[in-house]
Amino acid sequence: MGSALSSKSYSPEKMSQIKDLVDAQLASNENIVYSKTFCPYCTKAKNELHKLNIKYKLIELDQEPEGDAIQQYLAQKTGQRTVPNIFLNSAHVGGCDDLIKSIKSGQISKSLAN
Repeated sequence: MGSALSSKSYSPEKMSQIKDLVDAQLASNENIVYSKTFCPYCTKAKNELHKLNIKYKLIELDQEPEGDAIQQYLAQKTGQRTVPNIFLNSAHVGGCDDLIKSIKSGQISKSLAN
């Protein structure tokens, strides 16, 4: 599994701001990878996307001031508590293993076509 979530608690107001931020990022219909620089699963997923020439917006949560809160919101939104947390055309793909399965099955082409 990828890097796990911290247990820090945030105020409802802070989480509302984070929700708005992440939802706006996802509404852009871009490919987005929420990652951490030290995570080997994140590195593997990014390398796989590069091999396929898939452009994506990279958000390194360990370098973002709100990274922990973003990761907590993503866990609420997707049920996935680890990184990488990958979205293609705003659709949640999952983590590294999910991405690899999607590539092997050809499902990634359908995800990108939408």
